[in-house]
Amino acid sequence: MLRVRMSDDERRQLEWLADEDGLTASDAVRQLVRRAFMERATELAEAVKPKPKPKRK
Repeated sequence: MLRVRMSDDERRQLEWLADEDGLTASDAVRQLVRRAFMERATELAEAVKPKPKPKRK
C-alpha cells in the first residue's frame, strides 16, 4: 500500500483520468507508473545500445 498526499486539484485530475478510462484511481496510478517506466526503459535501452561499426571499404 502507498499513501500519497495530493492537493484537491490533483485528486480531481486523477479521478477524471481514471473515469475517462473506466478505471479506479488506484488502477489509473498503476497504469501511469507502468507507462512512465516503459518510456524511460526504452530511452535507456536506446542510449546504451551499441552503435554499429562503420563498414570497411
